[in-house]
Amino acid sequence: MVLFIGAWIGIFGFVFLWYIVAKIKQKKDFKIKNGESIDEKHIITLVAKLKKQMNEISLGVFGNFNKNNIGIEDLVIELNHRGVDKEEQFKIATQVIEKWKNLIESNSQYIVNLFMTYPITGIELDEYWDNWCFSEEEKKLNEEKLNILREQKEKKIQSELAKYSDKENPKDIAELYRKHFPYFNYNDFIKSITLEYLHLDLDEFSIQLSDKNMDLLCVAYLVFNHDLKDYDWHNF
Repeated sequence: MVLFIGAWIGIFGFVFLWYIVAKIKQKKDFKIKNGESIDEKHIITLVAKLKKQMNEISLGVFGNFNKNNIGIEDLVIELNHRGVDKEEQFKIATQVIEKWKNLIESNSQYIVNLFMTYPITGIELDEYWDNWCFSEEEKKLNEEKLNILREQKEKKIQSELAKYSDKENPKDIAELYRKHFPYFNYNDFIKSITLEYLHLDLDEFSIQLSDKNMDLLCVAYLVFNHDLKDYDWHNF
């Protein structure tokens, strides 16, 4: 009996020790997509070095991304994964970050337009939107007449959206909101935007943001490639 208990204590002791060793090892390494391990110390050091020299990135009227809200860890990990020499990684990562900064800032109006277009694309107006769309007199109309007004406004909005998605010559979408949502305080809404994070990788970047009251944008998320083709829209 004593031998049996001793054997089990030995087994549990071995398993526990293995677990501790595995946890320690896990802390030393980062796991990347294909399951390889890379040196955590190198990644942390390089990211810190890059962050030290980074500047804010402007997203036009939406404000600026502070360097603390700009994620570059995956960019550095991807450079490791692709076998870039460690001595070259700082230089290449700096160039990539600068490239994304220039692309985002020179196309900030287009990106803003996309975030403001998606919540009203294909929208079916209902009472939720009435306070932004109609005067007090219009809101007193019976439901049938009010529905007619809603449908008319829906068609006008959808017919005008395309011109705000022109990457080469994006018009300020503020004019659409002021025209069709005259009781929506666009200026205050824009001021309430919180830029939650900007994530930079080698081949794409992603943005997440919200408005203060989460009226239109609630952890709204988009991914962009080098050509500013957007995908993976999430909101609410």
